[in-house]
Amino acid sequence: MPRLLSLAAVALSASVFAASPAALSAADNGVYYTARLAAPAADARYVAGGRLWLCAGDSCRAQRSTDRPLRVCREFKRTVGAVTEFTVDGAPLDAEQLARCNS
Repeated sequence: MPRLLSLAAVALSASVFAASPAALSAADNGVYYTARLAAPAADARYVAGGRLWLCAGDSCRAQRSTDRPLRVCREFKRTVGAVTEFTVDGAPLDAEQLARCNS
């Protein structure tokens, strides 16, 4: 049952985002996290930390979660790869936090 609820949450999150990576414009509503990757993302969509992430090249975005930002960053990094920049509601993690994210 928890897996079914998790899938339902992902489906609901997906409905908020447009179907294509072109939806990654700055005008997206609900974008709370942004990440820049060390290398381009292999896929356009990922589920990490219970969030649906949409990626285009080395740029990824997701909606807000109830987890702490550093935890979100770490879970994203484990799924997608090394992060060179991570912002939370427009504010970037500092160098120490980013290093902890990637460790």
